[in-house]
Amino acid sequence: MKKVFITAILLAICIAPLLSLPNNEYVVPLCRNFTKELFEPNAEPFLSPTLSVVNATTNSGFYHSAYVPAKVDKPYFRITLNLFYGPISNSMKTFSPTIPSKEFNMMDALRFGEYTSGGIIRIKDTVALLNYMFLNLIDMGMKDGSIQFPKESATLLGNEGAVLYVQDSVLQMLLHKHPLYPLLPNDAKQLLDSLLDINSSGRGFLGFTLPEGGRLNSILAGVPQLEIGSLFGTELLVRFIPKINFGEYIGDFSFWGVGLKHSISQYFYEDKNRDANNRNKDNVAPFDLSVQAVYQRTSLVNANKIKVIRKDGLSTAIENITQSVLSSNANIYCFNVNASKQITNWFEIYTGLSYELLNIDGKYEYYLPISLQYQIGLVDYNLENDINTIEAPEYPGDQDPQTTNISLSQSQFKFTFGAAATLGRRVTLFLDYSITNFPVLSTGLQVRF
Repeated sequence: MKKVFITAILLAICIAPLLSLPNNEYVVPLCRNFTKELFEPNAEPFLSPTLSVVNATTNSGFYHSAYVPAKVDKPYFRITLNLFYGPISNSMKTFSPTIPSKEFNMMDALRFGEYTSGGIIRIKDTVALLNYMFLNLIDMGMKDGSIQFPKESATLLGNEGAVLYVQDSVLQMLLHKHPLYPLLPNDAKQLLDSLLDINSSGRGFLGFTLPEGGRLNSILAGVPQLEIGSLFGTELLVRFIPKINFGEYIGDFSFWGVGLKHSISQYFYEDKNRDANNRNKDNVAPFDLSVQAVYQRTSLVNANKIKVIRKDGLSTAIENITQSVLSSNANIYCFNVNASKQITNWFEIYTGLSYELLNIDGKYEYYLPISLQYQIGLVDYNLENDINTIEAPEYPGDQDPQTTNISLSQSQFKFTFGAAATLGRRVTLFLDYSITNFPVLSTGLQVRF
């Protein structure tokens, strides 16, 4: 009981001097803290399916034959345009989100204060203390069913992000049930009640939103590559895409890669072919076998801006969206063993097994969702007259972005099989299918010279 009264005194000292300050001095930081706590545990499941897509897609199309000549009279060059297609399953579009909450614990509450030299308890972080109490309320509401959170939210590939709607009447009810509330002085109770009295502004609830997805049903991508060979049965592969804007859901994307493929079968039979573009070999191996290692790096910057949508030609509404900037770099590694069999001079089948590793380091900078900004009075807009007044001086909007650092890693094995057909001396068409976490169909055209 002594600890209870100490905590109550601590809270009273924290809150009493703040009665004259506007609600936004605490409501806004509280909303920022909770938005960050909502996003961070959900960042990995939100992005993970995209890692599977990037891993499987960027590591496709490396080989269309395992043959690498042991020696050539002059270097050869192969320019290839790879096209990749993969359908996105429904299971990759959603995940089960985590709701931040914390059961009340006396020792947790005490850590927000400290004794001064005069023996007075001082609050170290008022907003953090209020955030802790808010997490207590969420925990209480989740347990008694007065607060419910959607069971599914969109991944980066999906559609709508989940929204946690918290009615002010529910918050008031839960606050009055909080173990510390009966012990607080009346003025502290009045302040807490006013902080949660969202209905006084005509809004009546808080809506905390997880990010929306890109609404994708499939992936269609193209990657050019150059192969140069050969030296001691080894050829060089180079890929490069300059910075290109791929629209609002992807943003600015750049990409490069380099790899080496080495013939293993050259050690088991004599390769007399000195022209890599000649399909009429003097001595055809039972099958060709090679190993390959490739390193690739991607860079992505996506700026997600607030959207204003016109409805019925009479009014506007603002999507429940977070203004944000996602910047990330990915390091992608692939090691594969591939084999091929030349059936005729113009037709070849091939297969391979790959181990693929992707590491992403990124930074997600985001503001409060615009609908939440409206609910707590940071912005205002006129629905009746179709006038957006978000940038009005008296409604500056959220000016304090939050940052979440993201570090993710994923590895997988991939099995590929396909066929290639040579048209004349210089052109080859190919088609293959890769089985992995995200199956990919690859096709394209290769020109040799």
